[in-house]
This record gives sequence, structure tokens and C-alpha cells, in this order.
Amino acid sequence: MNELLEKGQSRVNWIRSRMQLLRNVQEVFEREKPFKNKTIGVSLHLEPKTAVLLETLKIGGAKIVGTGNLGSTQDDIVEVLKSWGMTIYGERSTDKEEHLSNVVKIVSAKPDLLLDNGADLRSVQELLGHQSLSTTQVYTHLTTKRMRESYDDAHPRAEAG
Repeated sequence: MNELLEKGQSRVNWIRSRMQLLRNVQEVFEREKPFKNKTIGVSLHLEPKTAVLLETLKIGGAKIVGTGNLGSTQDDIVEVLKSWGMTIYGERSTDKEEHLSNVVKIVSAKPDLLLDNGADLRSVQELLGHQSLSTTQVYTHLTTKRMRESYDDAHPRAEAG
């Protein structure tokens, strides 16, 4: 095991021990697999708490494809996520073009759900030269119907129909 991975695992183990709610959710997700056959695309701050969240989604059956946010990615956490079988693009960088290229890779994976706290889907819209986000949704194959189906399939309180 390399030093970066070892450091990341130690940090994730420490924070996981303080996240009882997600540990409880992991137990439910292990049984129910609410994200089975779903791909979740992420553009988030990749740090220990996020790693535990993504671990929880993976335990729930999700395939994770992601990148960090511009300037906030923690390389040891990227190594941990990759060791768990997640597809993670990039490393700590402040290069906007590189970051947008990684976001396009996420969108190109055609995820069923997106987790994004940096409004990077808007960046993809701008990068692709689309006039409206609805055009970008066509490119990413995100329709209201598909979003609703994903919600109905994955959310425990979703109503049928």
C-alpha cells in the first residue's frame, strides 16, 4: 500500500467512526441496494466526509464516477476512492480547463444522478456553448422523466406513479 493511500484510509476511518448516521444508512443500503444499476456522477469536495458519503452510495449499489472541485481535491482521498473501485478523474489542481475536462468526463458517463455542489453543470453548459441548460440536459440525457424515474427508483419516500 502506498503512503498516500495509507494516509487517506486513516483519515477516512477516523471520520467514519464519528458518522453514526451514515453507518446506519450503510446497514440499510447493504440489504436494500437502492442504487443498484445506477451511476452517480459527482463533482464535490473530495475529503474524508465526502468519501464516507460516496462509500455509502456504493454500498447501496451505485457505480460512482467523479471528480473533485477546483482547488479542493485531497489526493489521499482520491486514492482511497479509487481503491474502492470508483472512477475518479483528476487530482488537486487549480487549472480550470483541466477541471472542466474532468466534469465533461463525468457527464459523458451518462449518470442517472448528479451530486454537485459547485454548479459545474452550468460550467459544462458554458463550455459546450449551449444557450440553455435544457440543451445541456439533452446532451447529458437528463430529462425530467428520467430524473423522476431515478427519484422514484431510489428515494425511499417516493410515491409510485
